[in-house]
Parts: sequence; C-alpha cells; structure tokens
Amino acid sequence: MRTRAEHHQHAIAELAAHFDDDEFRLSTDKLRAYMARDHRSASNPRRYIEAYERVHGGVVFLNWWTPTDREGLESFFDALADHARGHVSPRPYQLGQACDGTIGAPVWTAFHAACVSLGCDPTAIYKDAYPKEGPNPIDWTELAKLAEWQGGVALPASWDEDARVGLCQSLHNINAHYLVELFTERTATLMPYMRDTAQMPVLPTARAFAHKKTRGQ
Repeated sequence: MRTRAEHHQHAIAELAAHFDDDEFRLSTDKLRAYMARDHRSASNPRRYIEAYERVHGGVVFLNWWTPTDREGLESFFDALADHARGHVSPRPYQLGQACDGTIGAPVWTAFHAACVSLGCDPTAIYKDAYPKEGPNPIDWTELAKLAEWQGGVALPASWDEDARVGLCQSLHNINAHYLVELFTERTATLMPYMRDTAQMPVLPTARAFAHKKTRGQ
C-alpha cells in the first residue's frame, strides 16, 4: 500500500508527463486531479491545477496556477499536504454543511435524491432555473460517483421539513438560489399532507441571500 507521499509522487509524475496536453484528468483511489493549459498568454506558459484528496475524516481540496515544470507540481502537492492539516471537509456530507470548495457534488446528489423521493424531476427544475446551460446541463451519475468517492452523503430517512430546510441551505451555500425557489414551489404541490399553503414550512429563499449572486462549488 502506498504512503501519502508516494501517492503524491505518482501524481506528480503523471501530471508532468501530460504538460503538453490541453487538459488532463488523473483519478486514483485517493486522489482526483485536473490540469489545464492557460490559453490566455502564450508568453507565460502555466497550468491550472486542482486536486481533491481523500484523507481521514473527509476530503481536502486545493487549486492554483502552476509553472510548467516539475518544481511547480511539487510545490502544489506540498501545499496540498499542508492544507490537509487544517482544512478537511468532513464526510459523509451533512445537509447545511458550510461551503468550502468541495461540497458541490454532495449537494447536487442530495438535491437529486430529494427530488426523486418527493416525485419531481430534478433535471426539469435545474433547466428551468438555469435555461442558458443547454439541453444536458448536469450529469447526476458522475456527480453521485464523485460524492461517493469523497466519502458519501448523509441522506435523511425522509424528506420532512427539517431535511428540506437543510437541503435548501446547502443549495444556497453553493449559490443555487433560483433553484431553491423552484424546488420549494414544486415540492409544495407534491405533499398531500401540506395542501394548505398556509401550513407550508417557511424555507429559506433567494431573497434571504440576495447578497450572493453567482453559483459555485
């Protein structure tokens, strides 16, 4: 079994071997890395690199621009190792968990699970919230695989009021504000024990997060 340092050296060697590629993805049991060429400046060759790493208790994430040489990669993985000492994102992911750059896949996985359980179409809601993203805007299967690889999602036994409030908070945490309002509206019509809208729980909406204007991970 490889040590963490050996995992990092393997990743450095693989990434260095693909410096000439426009983009390259590396996937192992402990590490997911992505590297892409910076096309904005031919005179300043560098690469964007990001990596998720599974560690005890959760996952860590780091991204930055690195020079196109092995030394730059080694600096990146040294920083990733340092990052793990104080920036571990706990897994399994809990609804309402704060955004730290790693929670996108778990949140979308929870959203998909809630929609399926409540009898609504997650893709239809997503498309209506973000119509400019095209006919196939999101790959639920790949997101679920990434969330599982990170350590899973703690899904509730039922999508009751507390669970849905937690999910809405999670969606707001990744700036999916418009989607929260559509999800709240459509699930309201699917709950026979809450047909009286006056009895519907008050879920957080985009108005409560008006200072956040973009979605993120």
